[in-house]
Amino acid sequence: MEMSNELDTLVFFEHARKICEATYAVNPLDAENLTRWGGALLELSQFPSVSDSQTLVQDAISKLEEALSINPRKHDALWCLGNAQTAFAFLANNEDEARPYFEKAAQYFQRAVDEDPGNEVYLKSLQLSAKVLCSDCCQCLLLSSALDAECCEIEMHMNVHWLQNCTRK
Repeated sequence: MEMSNELDTLVFFEHARKICEATYAVNPLDAENLTRWGGALLELSQFPSVSDSQTLVQDAISKLEEALSINPRKHDALWCLGNAQTAFAFLANNEDEARPYFEKAAQYFQRAVDEDPGNEVYLKSLQLSAKVLCSDCCQCLLLSSALDAECCEIEMHMNVHWLQNCTRK
């Protein structure tokens, strides 16, 4: 399935969110469902205003942490938590505000790699977070075209990952 535009993507992830919410009502201990729900919220956070985005990212973190309370070694939940922390960093007003989120993201990406060492998406996410943390000015680095291309590649992998997982159910 190929998404033709932002509206299709928004509808897809809103539908996924509703399915996850309904599944949760029946089985609140389904870590896989909580991870999908957190991922859908994280994707939806890309569309609204900054304050709404922050709320959606926080809701995603809550679902992902709940999934980890059920299965602490759930690598895809760890990876999504890294992405959620990265999303908060991009919503920050300045470098000082962003850096702690990037640091948390790197920790989650490392834990995901530890649980699934052969996963290329997790490895790429960890490498990207290391580049940000090694820079003297993370916002300047984030604006560089080379890193923007890598961010787009990570986002593409993330969307493919969610499409594969959501269409299996």
